[in-house]
Amino acid sequence: PVQLSVLNPGSFGDFQWEGENLSCNSCAEPVASPDRGSSYLVVGEDPMGCIGAGSITVSTFGLSTPALTANPPGEIAQGATVTLTTEGGGQSYSWTRNGSSIDGNSESITAEVLEENNVFRVEIVNEVGCLISADITVIGVPPSFDIPNAFTPNADDLNDRFRVIIMGAIELLDFKIFNRWGQVVYDDTNEMGWDGRINGDNAPSEVYAYTATLRFPDGRTEEARGEVMLIR
Repeated sequence: PVQLSVLNPGSFGDFQWEGENLSCNSCAEPVASPDRGSSYLVVGEDPMGCIGAGSITVSTFGLSTPALTANPPGEIAQGATVTLTTEGGGQSYSWTRNGSSIDGNSESITAEVLEENNVFRVEIVNEVGCLISADITVIGVPPSFDIPNAFTPNADDLNDRFRVIIMGAIELLDFKIFNRWGQVVYDDTNEMGWDGRINGDNAPSEVYAYTATLRFPDGRTEEARGEVMLIR
């Protein structure tokens, strides 16, 4: 839209405008919304009945939607981060996630994926001062974990370690493994897990008990207990 007005109207009044998509035809300053380049004519009359006229041509140009990408692409675990990148060359950038402002005033930012549906929007004031925008939706997968019930530490690089398999931003606070007499044979939160050794020696093939305490992104904690079979 563009505001039209009469410069130095003097004593002229009773303006009448002609042209496409005018907010009014008989006001002093109509708003025009041309679909393409259009000419507008205004006619006014002074108290003596004299007629004055003026015209203007408004040129228009299309605004392309800027490209917006997310890396990594596809679904992302909730609590993880995504890098959002749009085209450069803008005068300013503002970013939102689901309608709420997030930090960043450049063509590339890193943002956290907090919900199942995360609609990121960038608004850009481009090089000619026009506002353009683009949206992208990133699906957030709720964080989860899994604990196997058997492992085979035989150095074939297949299921050689017993560990808590974490998907998303879950923190492993405590992880202990016990033999049949209740003795602790492993106590560590290393993501690699237990290699099936006790003090450097191969642990016997039998059932072991475990406890694991995990903290989720929202602050809640969960304790898991169970048994795992060591198979050689």
